Amino acid sequence: MDFSGDIGRIQRSIARSHDIAARRAAVFDVLSPRRGEAVLEIGCGGGAYLRDVALAVGETGRACGIDISADQIEGAQAHCADAPAAELHIASTLELPSVDGEFDAAFSVQVLEYIEAVDDALAETARVLKPGGRFVHLATLWDSVVFNAGDEALMARILDAWEAHCPYPNLPASMPERLRAARFTGIEQRPLPLLITASHEHSYIYWGSQLIAAFAVGQGAVSQEEAEAWLSDLRRLDAQGAFFFSVMTVITKARKPG
Repeated sequence: MDFSGDIGRIQRSIARSHDIAARRAAVFDVLSPRRGEAVLEIGCGGGAYLRDVALAVGETGRACGIDISADQIEGAQAHCADAPAAELHIASTLELPSVDGEFDAAFSVQVLEYIEAVDDALAETARVLKPGGRFVHLATLWDSVVFNAGDEALMARILDAWEAHCPYPNLPASMPERLRAARFTGIEQRPLPLLITASHEHSYIYWGSQLIAAFAVGQGAVSQEEAEAWLSDLRRLDAQGAFFFSVMTVITKARKPG
């Protein structure tokens, strides 16, 4: 999926939504950035996480964000304008513009599942971490998605199409094995469930449903009219107080051997 243009705008709205505040807090808590540290965000998007990290490491530290999308980097630059420690680069997760052992910690949120060569990306992450460096990863188990829906058959077609939006829609399930192969240790995981019963412009799923619908149309799984009917049905359920969406995300932490 190309996170530029309208898709990039939707992604930035998702990342800054009220519903994702708990995820941001959890990532920050597990990452535990300290003043003066050098921290790398792999796939920083619009900078929603990077800004908090940059403020935490302070002017004596570095919060380096990389993203392959120029649109996302532009959005991140604007969002992090008041955080002097933030630095941003257009770069690939497979070729990080960093020397060996440059960072005290690295993190990635909803990014690595989009990388076909995900094991190479983990090896590259390990390369740029210092011995003992921390790594934090958050991703969704997309098979856990549940919507209330009026037209269950249409919903099934849309969600079946969504499975193809990334190479690894359930990456957390294999992440411990992949991290061990990349020689990480101290691997731990914990669940971060998300339940939403109202959809509005500040909610994760208000924007997320638009992204899912657009992708399903692009895949040819549904017509534009069917996608609009699905979104209309979600709005109807919301107006009736019957909206329901839930999904499970997983946060994984690991460490490069010291």
